[in-house]
Amino acid sequence: MILAMTADRINRLCLLLLFSASLVAATFTVVNNVQRSRIFHQLDYEEGNILNTALRINHGLTPYPNPHTWPVVINPYGPLPYYLTAIPVHYFGASFAPARMLIIVVCVMCALLIGLLIHQFTGSPLLGASFALLFLSHRLVGAWMPILRVDFIALSLVLLGLYCFEQRRERWWLAVVFLALATFTKFSFVAAPGACFVYLLTRKDWKRTIQFTVGMCVALAFLFGVAILVTHGNFARDVFMTETSPMHWYQLPTSYRLLLGSNPLIAALAIAGLICAFLKRQFDLPVLYALFALAESLTAAKVGSNMNHLVELVTALFLLAGWFVGQMLRRGGAVGVTTCAVTLLLGVWALLLLRYLPSTRPIPVCAAIYQSVGQLPSDRILSEDVGLLVVNHKSVWISNPFAYAIISTSAQSPDTQLQQHIADRWFDYILLGEDPGQPSFRWSAPVQEAIRKNYVMIGQSACRDLHSVWVPAPEPRKP
Repeated sequence: MILAMTADRINRLCLLLLFSASLVAATFTVVNNVQRSRIFHQLDYEEGNILNTALRINHGLTPYPNPHTWPVVINPYGPLPYYLTAIPVHYFGASFAPARMLIIVVCVMCALLIGLLIHQFTGSPLLGASFALLFLSHRLVGAWMPILRVDFIALSLVLLGLYCFEQRRERWWLAVVFLALATFTKFSFVAAPGACFVYLLTRKDWKRTIQFTVGMCVALAFLFGVAILVTHGNFARDVFMTETSPMHWYQLPTSYRLLLGSNPLIAALAIAGLICAFLKRQFDLPVLYALFALAESLTAAKVGSNMNHLVELVTALFLLAGWFVGQMLRRGGAVGVTTCAVTLLLGVWALLLLRYLPSTRPIPVCAAIYQSVGQLPSDRILSEDVGLLVVNHKSVWISNPFAYAIISTSAQSPDTQLQQHIADRWFDYILLGEDPGQPSFRWSAPVQEAIRKNYVMIGQSACRDLHSVWVPAPEPRKP
């Protein structure tokens, strides 16, 4: 009895220390990312495309225009993140900081839902709160927290769906609504619906399995059907034709290595949880979600993908690790104390990594070129860095060059219009992320050839997505 009381006290002390360390790490990480959000230049390629679409919405334009029209706008995600981003743009104008703050708020909301889910799985509010804070301080999460992308918006919907699925069994339709909206927002987010479906199958709950499956199919069909009808098919073209980018499988080992390096202790606890689940044949929702999220993370091998494709896997690892710690604490005794001590190391790890938080200062070379372009009298600028044009109130002629290059390989949507503009030297400036002679996934080979023939490079920059500046070549002299 005395030993049991001592173990409980040790466990509680470890959890209190874990919570304290996690709170410090999460606070520093969020404050740092609030500062990063104020950087006025683009931090990620997709940021400019989303900001441009939010600006279009405020001008009463559709996010999914016909790609054959000029200028070209292609958006490969569902409409929800674009319309949400349009809200801060409406009140604060076309700048990155307010829109990024929206993503930070959504990320904090994701952490809160993770804490609530772990509390639901384990019955420990202290453990749930600690893991929620640890999620915010995770290096990969912190790196993407102030970036204007759709991932955390989709993830918040996934976590809302999982919470409703776990908390309100009789309101299965509410979980269906959130999970369908998440998939409709980013179409690779299918791990949670898959986990819920298999979970119901393993419980042999045939009625709920049928309800959930039919509900998801109807909800997705409704959302996609309405979007396709409203946009006259342009939504389907943007979404489905841009999913044909090739897979570079050699990228995956590097991505997983960076994920493990971000917090190897979380990965170790999650792996221990998987082993425990398989040995006991205890396939609870966190276990199944982690397995499906691992399979979903293979999308990180797609050309154009980045580490943001691993955000849902990180979330699933946290849920699984929290569930496993809860299982061990229920066993009590030496097992519980050992698990608590190992879990405390998560907080120590988070504190040690605070010195590696990303810089909150703008990149000097990016600041210089953003200023220079803002002072140009011309509005005919073709740029890979779409954000450069948006924040300087310049017209965006091609929004999402990467998606446009993918679609242009189709016979139905060639980029002949862009090729002709370049051949006519219609653009006064072309700003590229790479030299036209280098392999590119953002411009087709004919477009690159047209740039080489009709433009000359006048400058280079070390700014991301702004490697070289091109102007029209002088006309040959007539004999």
